[in-house]
Amino acid sequence: MKHVWAKTNQKFEIKVYFKYRLTKDCDILSLSAGPFYTVFFDGKLVSYGPERTAEGFSRIRNIHIPKGTKEIEVLVLSYGCPSLDADFFEPFFGAELYYKDQIVATADNFLAFESSKHDNRSFKYSFQRGFGERFNLSNINEQQLITYEVENPTLIGGIGDTCLYKEQKFNHKKEFIFKGFDSVKIPNYLKDNDHPEFYSFNVEKEFVDEINGYICNEYESAIEKSGLIKLKINAQEDDTKIFVVFDEYLDNGKWIFGRSSCMDLITVESNKGQNEVVTSTVYSLKHLRILTNKKCEVVPSLILIQNDTIKEIKETGNKKLDLIIKSARETFIQNSVDIYTDCPGRERGGWLCDGYFMSMAESFFAKNNNIEKQFLENFIIARYDEIEEGMLPMVFPSQESLFIPNWSMWFVLELENYFKKTNDKELVNAAKEKIYKLIHYFEKFENEYRLLENLNGWVFVEWSEAGTEDYVKGLSFPTNMLYSSMLRAAGELFRDNNLLNKAQEVASNINKLSFNGKVYVDNAVRENGKLILQKNHTSETCQYYALFFGISNDKRFIEFIKNELGPNRKDTYTEIARSNSFIGNYLRFLWLKSIGEKEKVYEESIDYFYTMASYSGTLWEKNIPTASCNHGFASSIAAILLN
Repeated sequence: MKHVWAKTNQKFEIKVYFKYRLTKDCDILSLSAGPFYTVFFDGKLVSYGPERTAEGFSRIRNIHIPKGTKEIEVLVLSYGCPSLDADFFEPFFGAELYYKDQIVATADNFLAFESSKHDNRSFKYSFQRGFGERFNLSNINEQQLITYEVENPTLIGGIGDTCLYKEQKFNHKKEFIFKGFDSVKIPNYLKDNDHPEFYSFNVEKEFVDEINGYICNEYESAIEKSGLIKLKINAQEDDTKIFVVFDEYLDNGKWIFGRSSCMDLITVESNKGQNEVVTSTVYSLKHLRILTNKKCEVVPSLILIQNDTIKEIKETGNKKLDLIIKSARETFIQNSVDIYTDCPGRERGGWLCDGYFMSMAESFFAKNNNIEKQFLENFIIARYDEIEEGMLPMVFPSQESLFIPNWSMWFVLELENYFKKTNDKELVNAAKEKIYKLIHYFEKFENEYRLLENLNGWVFVEWSEAGTEDYVKGLSFPTNMLYSSMLRAAGELFRDNNLLNKAQEVASNINKLSFNGKVYVDNAVRENGKLILQKNHTSETCQYYALFFGISNDKRFIEFIKNELGPNRKDTYTEIARSNSFIGNYLRFLWLKSIGEKEKVYEESIDYFYTMASYSGTLWEKNIPTASCNHGFASSIAAILLN
């Protein structure tokens, strides 16, 4: 398949339309494009993609063309800068149109255009993703662009389109004169002086400071959903300004703009008349406000981007449990469109460790692990020159120089679980070289106890005190518990007795150094060359690592952790830092389940998740709504509760 691109002067938020007018019947559009695209047949959205993968590769998508279709339009979007939701590469467009297996047209036959309706004077939507979307409908014109041939990516298979592109309306709540947000949090990334070209629209001065006195219509969805925002506009006057703001969560009804460090904002300028816009990328929301400076009818809807192949789960009859399972499913379908993602809004990134937990949800909901294979394969086939040699990226596809060494270990554990479920030896063998390079990378950080010490990168244990610098610096015992398990998993996968023996040695030395007779201490640091245990650093999460990874089998310790700690404990054992959702509480639930404490898992998890599920119909990143309220890993609770 031939691939082309178009000559454009845009450097950021590049949007090019590729159009083809059908003069004869066609039945299949075979498409390879990226970094992102939306496909329209006669103005109706029929596909959003691609199935993301690594630079130099492309997953082809075949789209059925209904009889009578007159025009095909593919909008290709490139941020023009690195992000966490796509690998960073030059954009490309490849297409073949077929009729009865015969090629009718190729990319050369499409015309390329830029449209003035996209305002490129924009702002970063989030630190992790691309740009906020701005539309100017006042005087729309199109400029045809010259195309040129580009290097063809390696075409590989995919799972196919999982979306049905159902359109959801919003419930209108009220109309009022806007008098300001309850609070505004402009994140630091919008004040980045190193990249002023990213922030040519000043959100604070040109939006927040301007909108007092605007007409505000407020809408709500029954539960949080993710998709492309569609606006049907009927402006009564010229020079109409429309601001669309949205969020996943309102704190006691209060609207905090920038709550989750995202600029959840779309702007539209319009003259008198009717028009329609659809965003070119996905957002996640429950609450929506439309602010206009003049009388203007705006009808919002959401074209759902979710995995519609996942069936509903039969109810158990337990009201609270059923709501949690339903919310887990919602969380999963919005985070498994093409790969596993952490959240469908702020990042849309394919994070390791998150994937380990999401794979449980896929096994439970889908009864297969097709998305997981695609997720893992991306890490195997990709190059990542921006991080240290031998290390795996923490999130992919992306281009990020920061890495979490712990997450590379979770890759090996997930691959082991994947192999147990699928017996896919081919994928395991494809990963072998990278896994052994990873093991070799870690060897240079081993101390006299063969434990990892002073690792480079972001040593991450979880979102709690257990993950702070004081608790992870020097020798992190939870990290080494994970290391022992990774060595064991690699040894099992590749029948390597040396790795199996080393895993046991690491576990034994952790027990000798970290366990104080009651609990495990989180870390040790060097003082005058001697390794000193930080006795005041003990976290609940460290104990769950020890139990989940099989480091401890001490019966008194097990009884203490089982009965005295947990997400619902009162103000007891204050010297032991509490766990958060990711990942301490989930490790606890998995461990309890593994030792047959199913009723205890029910009791603790229902109390823990019911509030989340009741509010958003999805499950959250943390135990309070300060971050994402729709986080992929959380969907694993369904498998933990019902498998």
